[in-house]
Amino acid sequence: MLTRSLARPGLALLFALLALSPAVSAQRLGSISGTVRAAGQGPFLEGARVVLVGTALLVSTSSKGEFAFHGLTPGRYVIQASAIGYATLSSPVDVKALETLEVEFETEPSTVRLPDVEVAVKPNLPADFARRSVSGGGRYYSRADIEKRAAATVGDLLRTVPGMRVDCRGPICRVQLMRAPRNCPPAFFLDGVPANAETVMLQPPRDLEGIEVYSGPAETPPELERLASCGAIALWTRMPPPWIRKDKKPKQEKKDTTKPPPPKLDTASVTGLG
Repeated sequence: MLTRSLARPGLALLFALLALSPAVSAQRLGSISGTVRAAGQGPFLEGARVVLVGTALLVSTSSKGEFAFHGLTPGRYVIQASAIGYATLSSPVDVKALETLEVEFETEPSTVRLPDVEVAVKPNLPADFARRSVSGGGRYYSRADIEKRAAATVGDLLRTVPGMRVDCRGPICRVQLMRAPRNCPPAFFLDGVPANAETVMLQPPRDLEGIEVYSGPAETPPELERLASCGAIALWTRMPPPWIRKDKKPKQEKKDTTKPPPPKLDTASVTGLG
């Protein structure tokens, strides 16, 4: 007896693709894992706050100082770690599909005061800051400029910038550029990645390497302008912590010790020929 299916081939193929698409897309995601510990191979820090800047992803470290982010879309992120009594550290990282990037934070205690010494420190400003500062389109502040102002918060620091109004009446400071339209805040960037105002305001000024301020679209560089219709403020943190990509080594085939060794060549019979 001949049976006939009432399902259309086109619909069956569509349903199959819809069922497979989540699994296929999930296989293209990446991950970040790592640890937070005190400098000098010190103890691992439990309860340290680790966040991907500009996102809602935030975790706390375990009793062994471990943290992890799974299911990340491939791309560039800024990962930041902070713990009470220790310096805040951040670093840009590149997440690739099907890979787990391992990051190791080693942070210095922030409560210890070292003796005052005069040291000539070479600035560690990124290439983007140096290139844009030469063009002179905005206002640029190096670490020396930031330290001269001795500000307790980023909000207090931005108050010293001409043409900027900072309102810190609430828990989060609101920034308004004089040349920008009313109720049109500037865009914020942290280590080259778009960030929200809350994340930027939480940065300790002592951890900053440089600041860029652009009062309006006419001053804003092209690479920032698409997100900064009312000006932009870019912060750069100090030297990022070392991070190590640990690639998985291919498994080596184990030698089969059960097989007998190959027979040795009888050199005496070979040399005796001829």
